[in-house]
Amino acid sequence: MVVFLSLNEDVGDWHWWGNKLEQYDAAPRDLRNIEERRKLRTEFRKEFIKQFTNPHRHGEGGYLFDPQLQRWQSMRAQHWYYFKPTPKTLWVPAIAVFLCAAYGHLLAVRHEKREKSYRQGLVSYKDREWKFI
Repeated sequence: MVVFLSLNEDVGDWHWWGNKLEQYDAAPRDLRNIEERRKLRTEFRKEFIKQFTNPHRHGEGGYLFDPQLQRWQSMRAQHWYYFKPTPKTLWVPAIAVFLCAAYGHLLAVRHEKREKSYRQGLVSYKDREWKFI
């Protein structure tokens, strides 16, 4: 797979519908934040391309080590060791288990009622549900 990346590529300077600063529904502060994030993305993109295309980089493997990504993955792998039970973390699963049990009980009651009517002969064979199973 060939990757065509340009160091001078600056996505976001031009839009086909006009100037990006003509956003009438955004406050000037929001436009400045959008512009700052765009500049940061451009800088990160240039740094990634610089490191990715460096023929003299050290280390093994075909990937770039990203410390922030490693920190996030480590946090996701270890978060149960730092789990602290709170009322919300206890009640939400309890409610889910209760709802599943109540639904199962409802299905069992319906099944028993239907089977009782079948055994007593109140429902003819041709009108029964699930007669082939």
